[in-house]
Amino acid sequence: MKKSRVNRCIISMVCIFFLINICLGCGRKEKSSESNVKINVYVGVKDKTSLDIVKFLLEEYTKKKSNVEVSYNNTLGDIDVEKDIVDSKIDLLFISRNEMIELCKKGLLLPMEDFFAKNKVDESYYNIVKDYGRIGDNYYGLGLIPFSLEFMYNKSAINKLNVEEPIDAKQLVPVIMKNKQTNTKIPVFLNDNISITEALSSIVFSNSLQMSLLEDSYGDNIKKYKAVDMQKGFQLLDKLAKSIRVPIDIFEKAEDMHVQKLISGDAPIVIATSAVLPKISGEYTDIKVVKNYNITDKKSNVPVIVNCITSIPANSKKQNEVSDILEFLYGEDMQKKLAEKKYVTGNKKVNDELLTTSMMNTVKAHLETANENSILYIYDVPEKLRMSISSSVENILKGSYSGKEWSQILEKVYNK
Repeated sequence: MKKSRVNRCIISMVCIFFLINICLGCGRKEKSSESNVKINVYVGVKDKTSLDIVKFLLEEYTKKKSNVEVSYNNTLGDIDVEKDIVDSKIDLLFISRNEMIELCKKGLLLPMEDFFAKNKVDESYYNIVKDYGRIGDNYYGLGLIPFSLEFMYNKSAINKLNVEEPIDAKQLVPVIMKNKQTNTKIPVFLNDNISITEALSSIVFSNSLQMSLLEDSYGDNIKKYKAVDMQKGFQLLDKLAKSIRVPIDIFEKAEDMHVQKLISGDAPIVIATSAVLPKISGEYTDIKVVKNYNITDKKSNVPVIVNCITSIPANSKKQNEVSDILEFLYGEDMQKKLAEKKYVTGNKKVNDELLTTSMMNTVKAHLETANENSILYIYDVPEKLRMSISSSVENILKGSYSGKEWSQILEKVYNK
């Protein structure tokens, strides 16, 4: 009898223990299920370098947050971005400035001032990174990484040409002329979505035009476009083209091999964005960057390219989760990982701590002084205007200038 009572007690205790485990297990499963988060990301960026950086950053985030699944637009099938934002199907955007402006004008983006304030973006990041996300007086995005447009040269190779080291843009002319005389091509490293003529003309337009006027006119506002003195830029471009007399075909699209040619001195000078810096690994004291871009008597702006801007859809239902992702992407730890890959980031403190070579210091100085006029004009005009402007630039570089380029472009594009 006593033994039977003991057995019943043991069985009861085992059953209770088993039931507790089932309940705890169910609780854990339910909790795990609740904590899983799916973030739908739209990536509208075409530049390979920027795409690789987006992929790297998001992969690092999902490694840290194992409960978060990031779904890219290419796994969502064909999408209508505007409709999907309205239907709350997109949580985070990686887009160009052009697309940001278009979405913002339709009321489809959230202002990001709260994120800026909470994360001290004004203190930590260069103005140009913020300017790329600004429309009017508000911020609807934040640049992911800036790429300044630079003239890089091999000092020893320049000395062999018997010309002065090009400290500023004016001293570049003799170097370019030497290349012309020897029929030596000048390699141009650019992001995938920018042409050589657009890159060269951006130096002129960044120093002759107030970019905010173009942005304010964005779309079909012909009256506002007529008030923009774009012709001033065409005139300056024509003046420079005629004084230097360099054929446009002296420039060629660069390949990876041209990095080694720059290092060896076979290519005395290249035009490149700072995106190329990770390919120039090691300490090459002969590789320099032109410090001063003055092409007029005024202090000049260095053009800066930001291919990728992060923005938050107005109808996002996961704003807290998206803010967490953005805090991770723009936090010092992740910015340091980019700097360790030799990218000059948008974070001033990280760059000063990890990127200290002479070449890096020059690029940092250019980013520090860059402002809204350093934004490439192609990012402040619609595609139809961009194509016509590029065509006129190419004609000027080939020697054909009418003095009426801007009015002719507007008449052609808008039939007015």
